[in-house]
Amino acid sequence: MLRRFVGIILALLIFLIQTCFASVISIGDITPNLLIILVFAWGFLNGRKNGLLMGFFCGLLVDVFYGPDGIIGMTALIYMFVGFFNGMLHEIFYGDDIKFPIVLVFVSDFTYNFIYYVFLFLLRNKLDILFYLQRIIVPEVIYTTIVSIFLYKILFEICRKIDIFEKKHSEA
Repeated sequence: MLRRFVGIILALLIFLIQTCFASVISIGDITPNLLIILVFAWGFLNGRKNGLLMGFFCGLLVDVFYGPDGIIGMTALIYMFVGFFNGMLHEIFYGDDIKFPIVLVFVSDFTYNFIYYVFLFLLRNKLDILFYLQRIIVPEVIYTTIVSIFLYKILFEICRKIDIFEKKHSEA
């Protein structure tokens, strides 16, 4: 129960940071996707079900407030996929090792952006994928990956403390 409560608070907090302070954390027109870092980390650190639920909640937040053309559920579906996939990798979790999580954030953000491109642009006959890759996907993926180095460590510590708290209270 504590894990879900903390997850909701983190999702709301990171959503607010990503939306309200976008101009502060942007470099040029590129803003890191903080929510994809949260969805990835929550799944990777807590398993498939928690990753799926975090992906649904974060994606729904984005869809409700910033969804394209009134489409609700597309971002939630992609985030759910990202959370579930990374949750499957929870079994090979390496603790403090940062290299594998960084690669997963890179892959997760690239996958999110590519699927988003396919659904929003390619299906509407906007076929300039090279422009989208060079100007949007690659810069955002690089920036998100760099930011994830710091944010992942914070999320790792939060999950570790939740694990300790839950273990302590389950033994009592």
